[in-house]
Amino acid sequence: MNARRIAWSIVGLLSLSAAAGDGFAAVPTYTIVELEPFPGDSHTEAYGINESGDVVGRSYHRTSPPPTLSYDGSAFLYRNGVMIDLGKLNGVITRAEAINENGAIVGWTEPGLPRAWIRTGDELVDLGTLGHCCAQAYDINDAGQVVGWSYGPDGQEHGFVWQNGAFEDLGPLPIGSWPFAINNVGQVVGVQSLWDQGKRITLSMLPQDINDLGQIVGYSGISAFIWEEGVYREIDTGTPTAINNDTEIVGNLTGSVGFLWRDGVTYALSPLISPPATRSFGLVTDINDRGQIVGLLTTGSGNGTVRGFLLVPIDPDLDQDGDVDLLDFFSIHGCLSGPQGIIIPGCQDGDLDDDGDVDLVDVRSLQLGFTGAQ
Repeated sequence: MNARRIAWSIVGLLSLSAAAGDGFAAVPTYTIVELEPFPGDSHTEAYGINESGDVVGRSYHRTSPPPTLSYDGSAFLYRNGVMIDLGKLNGVITRAEAINENGAIVGWTEPGLPRAWIRTGDELVDLGTLGHCCAQAYDINDAGQVVGWSYGPDGQEHGFVWQNGAFEDLGPLPIGSWPFAINNVGQVVGVQSLWDQGKRITLSMLPQDINDLGQIVGYSGISAFIWEEGVYREIDTGTPTAINNDTEIVGNLTGSVGFLWRDGVTYALSPLISPPATRSFGLVTDINDRGQIVGLLTTGSGNGTVRGFLLVPIDPDLDQDGDVDLLDFFSIHGCLSGPQGIIIPGCQDGDLDDDGDVDLVDVRSLQLGFTGAQ
């Protein structure tokens, strides 16, 4: 361990402590899990996460070089550190979009004419359609209500809510204005629309997600908004993609920079990850109420690889006194003397990134979250 670097860490934290006399909000920090593809595949993408931390998406490989979009693969479930292959629907490539608290997963087949599916046991089950070809399922709530779109008997695109084998037709939609999020109250959002208790409300923005409080996050032009009970509140972010029940919002800034918006502050995600990600953010897709975030990372372009990711929040408040201060730093400093791979008894909480030792990476995580005495 480099004593000079430790000394500078102490000096830096002392400076922060002085600056934080009036207190300031802790900066969130994360460890990252990059989701590896199945054997024979080269890419993964993560789209949804439930409150248990289960992640769904797809694993695939290209079967022809770009710009041709030809590939093969299947949907996955990442649970407790294990990638589970969900297989294909009637031999057709699948992608998983969302998972609820009961472990029910929805998605669709691609490419070609899509078919929506649900998995509640060991098999993927075709949801059917509204009387014509094609359907896609985007989200599922804890009651098992699924939202998506399908062509109706009139040949137009219709939104739907599916539950227990039955469709509720939300009516014809403008092209591309599909319902793609549903909360546990049964409220549905799609492009410029909110469906609430059988009524369709037109919104002056493009909604992306809705939480159980009825808060909708979306954008119009270059501005992002939270909508609640008819009131629009502009927020200083990029393009939002998801909101949780703590009103934490994730999305993407210009240049494929993932962000977190919390308590009125927008954070770029890359500097908050310890150790840093090996790839650039391509898309941030979802966040749960535990603050876990999923999406995809990219490296290069064209033939570059894509990796789904899971960000897990780090809690550097080691003594759980409500702030991250010098007491926490001295607690972690006393654990730095053990050899790599061995954690001194009583120091398990100091291994903030769960890599098997207490090192300067853990110190950096604590520094990022430093608040001083509150």
